[in-house]
Amino acid sequence: MFTLENLIKIKQVIELCKFDDNITLYKIYAKSFIKLCKDWAENRVLDENRINQIKEAYIKNDKVLLTSSFRVLYDKSNNDLTIIDGHHRKKSLIELCKDDINGEFNPIILLVIHEFDNLNDDILHDLHIKSNMSKQLELYQIPSKLRKMLIDKIKKDCVLSNGISKTVNAKTARYPKISLNELAELCGKILLEYPEFKLDDTNLEECNIKLDEIIINLKKINNYLSLIFINDNFRKLGYGLNKKEIERINKCFEFNFYLNMVESPYSIENWFKYIKNPEEYFIQLQIIID
Repeated sequence: MFTLENLIKIKQVIELCKFDDNITLYKIYAKSFIKLCKDWAENRVLDENRINQIKEAYIKNDKVLLTSSFRVLYDKSNNDLTIIDGHHRKKSLIELCKDDINGEFNPIILLVIHEFDNLNDDILHDLHIKSNMSKQLELYQIPSKLRKMLIDKIKKDCVLSNGISKTVNAKTARYPKISLNELAELCGKILLEYPEFKLDDTNLEECNIKLDEIIINLKKINNYLSLIFINDNFRKLGYGLNKKEIERINKCFEFNFYLNMVESPYSIENWFKYIKNPEEYFIQLQIIID
C-alpha cells in the first residue's frame, strides 16, 4: 500500500527533523510525492502562467526545489495526505515528469507534514487561509465554512450534482459541467450576495435554512433555463443551427444542467445577479424570447 509509513520503511521518505510532536520536515522524491499527496478539492483555480514560471525556474536550477517546502496535512485516521500549500509547484513537477521521456527527472523535495488524529473541514479551512495570507485573494476565493456547506449541498442535490465534475483541481470541465474549482468560486460569489449571512455555533440551523433557499433558487434558475433554452433554440431550428450549437443543446439535455451555458445570453454572468430573486429572472427570460 502506498502510504507515508511504507515509504519511510523503504527509505523513499526520509525524516529530517521534528518541529514538535505533530509537525515534521521530510525529504521525498518528486514522483513519490505526486502519487502520495492529493490536492485539496477546494483549492483555487491554477494559474498556468505561474506554473510555467515555476517550470522554467526548475529547469534552470533544480536546487530551487529545496528552497521552499510543500505544506501537507496528514490524517492518521485514513492515511490521507492533503496539500494546502504548493499546488502550483506540484502541477509543475507533474508536467516536468511527463515531459522527461528518459524518466530521469525525479528530484528530492521538502515536505512539512502536520499530523492530525482526525482531520476535519474546520482545520483544513483555517490552515489553508493562514498558508495563503501572503497571496492576493479575491473575497470570493477565500475558503469558509459556509462556502464548504453550500458546495456539499450542491454536490448532494439530485439535480445540481449532475452538472458538477468530479475531477479534482481542474481549471474547467467538459461542457456543460463545471469543475470543483469553478463551483467553489461560484459559491463564494453567491455568498457575497448575502452580506448579512454569518455562521457561528449558535445559528447553524438558521444557516442551513438559508443555504437550502439558495439551493432552491439555483434549481429554479436551472429549470427556467431548461424551458427557455428548449423554446429558444428549437424555435431557431427552422432557421438552421450549426453542428456545435446542436451538440451543446444535446449535452444540456443529457445532464439536465443549464447553469453553465457559455457563449450565450443565458450564461452564469447573466443569471447570477438574480440568485436572490429567480422569479424576476424568469420574467427577463420571457422578454428575451419575445
